[in-house]
Amino acid sequence: MSNKTNIPLPRWLREMPDSPEKRRNKTTFFLRIAALYATQSGTMGSLSELCGKPPRYFRDVAFNANRGVIQPDVAASIEKVVGREVLPRDILAPGVFER
Repeated sequence: MSNKTNIPLPRWLREMPDSPEKRRNKTTFFLRIAALYATQSGTMGSLSELCGKPPRYFRDVAFNANRGVIQPDVAASIEKVVGREVLPRDILAPGVFER
């Protein structure tokens, strides 16, 4: 994943070897941060609804073993909700938006 954010990764995540598990953990970490910035409740369900998705959408993405990358349109929705300065869309959809 890209590292174009001012949000530092926690040590346990930085020190994980590159793997699908690390990608899932990074995605979950950034979704949780986005949820905290998006609403007072700070839940992924609230973030999902703000992005036009069902309430369990991000919980399912974050914890599904076969995922770890957010679809480009959803990454753009998250960026719109929390602001590019907080979480640029290319963090969650690496390689898609980079020029």
